[in-house]
Amino acid sequence: MLRSLVGSEMCIRDRYHQAREYPVDCGLLSTHQPQNDLAEPPHLGAAINSVCFDSAGKLLCIASNDCTARVLRLPCSRHQGTGITLVGHDAPVRSIALSRDDKLAITSSADCTARIWSPESGSCHFLLRNSMHNNPSREAQQDNVPLAHEVKHARFLYLDKFIALSSGSRVFLYNYYIHSGKGDDIKHLQAPCRYKAASVIPHQASTVTALTAHNRFMSTLLLTATSHHKIHCHDLGPNTCVTTYENTHSKTVQSISLHQPSVGASHPQESYELFLTAAPDDSMKLWDLRSPQKSCVRLFKGHSNRFHAIQCSFSPCLRYVGCGSEDQRAYLYDLGSGKVVERLRGHGDAVVDVQFNPVHPQLVTACLDGNLRFFSDQ
Repeated sequence: MLRSLVGSEMCIRDRYHQAREYPVDCGLLSTHQPQNDLAEPPHLGAAINSVCFDSAGKLLCIASNDCTARVLRLPCSRHQGTGITLVGHDAPVRSIALSRDDKLAITSSADCTARIWSPESGSCHFLLRNSMHNNPSREAQQDNVPLAHEVKHARFLYLDKFIALSSGSRVFLYNYYIHSGKGDDIKHLQAPCRYKAASVIPHQASTVTALTAHNRFMSTLLLTATSHHKIHCHDLGPNTCVTTYENTHSKTVQSISLHQPSVGASHPQESYELFLTAAPDDSMKLWDLRSPQKSCVRLFKGHSNRFHAIQCSFSPCLRYVGCGSEDQRAYLYDLGSGKVVERLRGHGDAVVDVQFNPVHPQLVTACLDGNLRFFSDQ
């Protein structure tokens, strides 16, 4: 049986949250909130690829096909779509993720780069373009070639100590440093923000199609999905692949999602070893890292997914899972039974992402037509 890779110290609550609890007995999040509808799509109609909430439920980050990302202030009913636009990529932005303290954002792009941003100011701290580091000296540039493939996914992990990104058949793990601006160290002034490769994880498949990791507590777990229909579980401590799931879907897995801690909900430690996968074979699957059979423990079918990369997620109460669908609806499934419990309608195009607010009962759906829709339990 796969040993647990989840750290024992669950450092979940931070200075933004004191004792607010998520109502785990809340009703279905099926009531549309028209007051949060925006007069114009946040990216003027460009397709949305993924979204994520900050840990306080006060920001919504959006990755878009128009080469930008947006950080919207919530609730939209009050702020009316105001926020920060992250401008700098030269191709569609594939993903966006926040650091554990929400002070940094990382975007991945089809332009073969990733960028680290301040979501508060919109400034770019540094660009990850070269495979090994961003040391500007000529001697250090030997064998430091640019990333040759689009960066499909990027995220922080291990309590923000590292960055992981996927490009082609490899996953790159980086140390990084962002200068605070204090002091007069000449080296810091010359290179205030820098990164250096700590490890490179090769895969036999041609493409790493998805990755995920825990970041809100100390864990060396990294999950990757590849184009030959496999899922790999890596232990970054000894830097080894500890298990591989074969023939996970009939099509390539495009989304992989761990159950992440929420600041308002407490669950047994074992629940953080559950993860979801979705593929363009009209199915979503639940897996358990503790299971010795290496087979899915629940199959979710009912939504339509044959072409697009549809994202999936767990609700903070751990009673439901959500995913998008190409039939212009979002689907909520009961985690225990695997049955469809709600179809969220009213969208104008394929729904590509469903994410749950970590603080209070609310979810957001993101569409290829660039629109967002918010739903709650009342």
